Amino acid sequence: MSDIEKIKIFYQDKGRDLKKIKGYSEDDVINRALDKREALEALELFYNLEIPVLGGDVFYVKDNDEIDWTNDNWYIDQLENETDVQFLKRSIEESRNYVNSYNNPFLNNSLFLFDIIYRKL
Repeated sequence: MSDIEKIKIFYQDKGRDLKKIKGYSEDDVINRALDKREALEALELFYNLEIPVLGGDVFYVKDNDEIDWTNDNWYIDQLENETDVQFLKRSIEESRNYVNSYNNPFLNNSLFLFDIIYRKL
């Protein structure tokens, strides 16, 4: 089973579909925003599959159950002298820290969407 298939299976019953919000219709693009617990599980999966995280966006669930952007996000670039393995570890750790520490007192029900690199190290 390929890494992409493993990721799709992981996401299958998790999160909220963002295809309408993001304007995507392709089935190959994973646009599911995850709650905090699911996001941390996804980061563990990405680490185990050796897939770095480039950052992500934060969404929230409105009172009417619609989803909208918070305009909050994070990004991680590979440093000039950083090995792929070092970048993998740092990208997962920084993303984990962001998800764990994210707190917007005005918005409940935060959801996280990851930007990942589909490649093995």
